[in-house]
Amino acid sequence: MTVLCAADLYAFLLARFDEDERVALALKNDGFGIYPDGHADAGVAFLGRFDEDRMLGEVEAKRRILVRLWNPDEVIWREDIASGTALPVFKALALPYDRHPDYREEWQL
Repeated sequence: MTVLCAADLYAFLLARFDEDERVALALKNDGFGIYPDGHADAGVAFLGRFDEDRMLGEVEAKRRILVRLWNPDEVIWREDIASGTALPVFKALALPYDRHPDYREEWQL
């Protein structure tokens, strides 16, 4: 995989993280799944484990991983992205998004 393809994967991941963040913020502002009397069913209880703050924390952690491995805003483009440690990590981070229409088969581990 070329550095350009790695850059595409990097951009894909950032876009998905932005989407996740927007969803978490919308849920945080609007709430979800709790009935007016305060009870929640089993599905809501399960989803509650993945509350908005946790989702926002996960988005931030994933962004930090990407930037730590590679910052495309730097003047020097690292040629080792395609063959080094970063690309497998990028691919692993992309796994939850493999059903997204912009996901590419070449990004599979």
